[in-house]
Amino acid sequence: MIASTDADLQPNDFFTVPLYPTKDGIPVQKAVATVTVDPFGRILSFTRMSEEVDLQKLPAATGLLSPDQLKQQIGKELQVELVYNAQQQRFQYMPKFPSWYDAKTGAASLSKNADKEEISTITPASQASKAMTSESVKHIGDTYFGLNKDKLTLSESRESIPGALPKRTYTLKDGTNEVVVKVDEKSGALLSVSQLGEQNEQTPKGASQEDAKQLMLRFIESYVPIPADKYVVQERSGSEKVALAIYPLHGKARAAVPYVTATIDLQRNGVTMTSLETNVYPVPAGSTPTVISKEEAIKAFVNGLDVEKSYVYVNDFDHKSSSSKLVYLPTNKMRSIAVDAVTGALIHSSH
Repeated sequence: MIASTDADLQPNDFFTVPLYPTKDGIPVQKAVATVTVDPFGRILSFTRMSEEVDLQKLPAATGLLSPDQLKQQIGKELQVELVYNAQQQRFQYMPKFPSWYDAKTGAASLSKNADKEEISTITPASQASKAMTSESVKHIGDTYFGLNKDKLTLSESRESIPGALPKRTYTLKDGTNEVVVKVDEKSGALLSVSQLGEQNEQTPKGASQEDAKQLMLRFIESYVPIPADKYVVQERSGSEKVALAIYPLHGKARAAVPYVTATIDLQRNGVTMTSLETNVYPVPAGSTPTVISKEEAIKAFVNGLDVEKSYVYVNDFDHKSSSSKLVYLPTNKMRSIAVDAVTGALIHSSH
């Protein structure tokens, strides 16, 4: 039995650790229990999952590709993207690893919702640069998050954490839903909006993904103080939700970290937001320097590739059942690796 080590412990936090079974030393990515722990490591609760994992039904670990054989196949299929890392002030290639590779065939997991990207000009209105007010917060709640404006109540609080800028938090409620809006206390700039709790029952109205994108662009132009410019708009769509991200450009490359991210519900009230975060930072003007080719970057990734075996459960097409599969996963270390686009060195990318 192994425990997940991904939890990011903060002072005064309680966190839940999932427990995973193993077969012949290979972890099975299906939790069989969870343990809740306090900041001092004391166990507060233990919960066993109702669904058991039958280790005897898992595929045998025979006939597997060697890591070198897997690298050869990955080298033919891996995609990379040139981005600008504003924090570290460099251009770098980022890999687009799939979730897993079949340990016997090397086939990559298929993404059901591939990202779409386009370059759009965004021109914020003059009020986007102004501080948020209680009236603008209410307008966000009923116009963009679907709260009932006739039942809205608003409360305010202050959040101050050592080493971080103080924030002002507005909490909106309409009896059923709750929306939390956080702003920079000093500038009044919008930082995040998130919806909590269950949503009101609504009749699905079949809003389109284009409706979702336009809603987000209207919100940004009204409330997010970003410079008027061209941006990369990245879209990931599902049948019920759309996730959008807005990236600034540096030359012809997008930045590694988006200015704005949002999740939008296509079913509720036709289309409403469920979350939004902003992270506006300076991106210096300038052209893209001479960089190595994508082929050279892929070679660097493959040479440094680190994978580990694991059992995963893959949903069937109708999501009504799943089957187990033995796969290779890129290690967590590889998820934060980039290639310096000028030197070709494999580097840790902290964005």
